[in-house]
Amino acid sequence: MKRLSSISKSPITALNLRGGAPSVGSMNQPKTMQVIGSDLAIIWEDGQEGYISPEALRANSPSASVSGERDIFGTQYGGEFQKSYSGVTIDSWTSIGNYAIRFQFSDGHNTGIYGYDLLRRLGKA
Repeated sequence: MKRLSSISKSPITALNLRGGAPSVGSMNQPKTMQVIGSDLAIIWEDGQEGYISPEALRANSPSASVSGERDIFGTQYGGEFQKSYSGVTIDSWTSIGNYAIRFQFSDGHNTGIYGYDLLRRLGKA
């Protein structure tokens, strides 16, 4: 796990994600991820760059505790509706296989598994 506790001491903390087993299919993977200021910066294997605020990353967590769950009839249960994540920061992250990242946020949330496709979309918003 990469710890970003030194983030307040240094404006840039980086994690090189190269290495490991090759990805299956043509999924574009992050080449490098780093926190610049408080935003997450991602450089993808194809050279594209994306920037995501920690607030947007936290608000778009794909975990059931944030987005809720739907039954077969479409009824939603649980979730955090229109909650503000102002001031939340990224404490650390862990690679999940060759397809996702799990983040640890300063508010204690760590159950969202962010697929590379979701991170790519959030970085373009």
